[in-house]
Amino acid sequence: VHGDHTRSIRHWACNPGHRRTPMSDTGVSVLAAVWSWRLWIVAALLGLAFRWWRRANLPISEAELEELKSWDERQIWSHRQIERLADDLWIVQGLVQYGPPRTMTIFALPSGGLLLYSAVALHADGMRELESLGDPEILVVPSHRHQRDALRFKTRYPRLRVYASDEDVPVVRQRIPDVMSYDDDALAVYGISVLAPVGVRQSMANERVLVLPVCGGRKRALVFCDLIFNLSPSQSTRVTRVLGSGPFFGVTRIGACCIRDRHAFRQWLEELGTIKRLSFVLVTHGDPVIEISSGTDDAVIPQLLADAF
Repeated sequence: VHGDHTRSIRHWACNPGHRRTPMSDTGVSVLAAVWSWRLWIVAALLGLAFRWWRRANLPISEAELEELKSWDERQIWSHRQIERLADDLWIVQGLVQYGPPRTMTIFALPSGGLLLYSAVALHADGMRELESLGDPEILVVPSHRHQRDALRFKTRYPRLRVYASDEDVPVVRQRIPDVMSYDDDALAVYGISVLAPVGVRQSMANERVLVLPVCGGRKRALVFCDLIFNLSPSQSTRVTRVLGSGPFFGVTRIGACCIRDRHAFRQWLEELGTIKRLSFVLVTHGDPVIEISSGTDDAVIPQLLADAF
């Protein structure tokens, strides 16, 4: 039945001269809309997107602030165990109720402290394991859309230094007043580079890519927020598949709408692939990519980046 309705609408759209009664056209359109599960998914996602936008951009109440500070176990979402990628690099995936998993990157600084990228609050056992790796020293909020647990960490660790991009500092400051910008080379003292994407629209201008000197500086790791996804088949729900967010490594369908200059952006991705000793690509949504090749001719990561968009 759904297929017949779809063919009828397509025939009508492609043949405007074809006449049918207004009642017939309206009835087919209404029935197609009612029976199209894609329409309901899109409507639900638009509602969630508005809710997330409101939480990220509008002033929040004192009650909401207190909730965001709480470490009550009921406020902490499920998550996987901390996974070691190198002696000074770990990740942990948080499970989101209505969306793809979000990954926190953990990097051991030369000072012995930890840099946390895209905070994910952990349950008691997970926090004890995290603290056994070092004291949280720096928290990077990679996007105003990824600050759900940032205030929890700042409340638990008052001396934690919080950084965001120039574009996101005013938004994050509504929750964390002393947030600072990392666009002034504030992380360069740790050997960390902060790169701004090229060719993106204003909606994605707040994105940055971190280059971490991992394995004692012998290797490099790229850390992406929403520019690149790498959802596996098991992480890709029907919703993410319909939206074109997985399962694959690359720019999502929604992300592609935020690219203004496709050629410049693709060239920028290719230039990232030329970074020497690049061995890891970490993403906020999905699994990490680890280079296993020891040579440059058969390296996988440069080709993945070149084909990502």
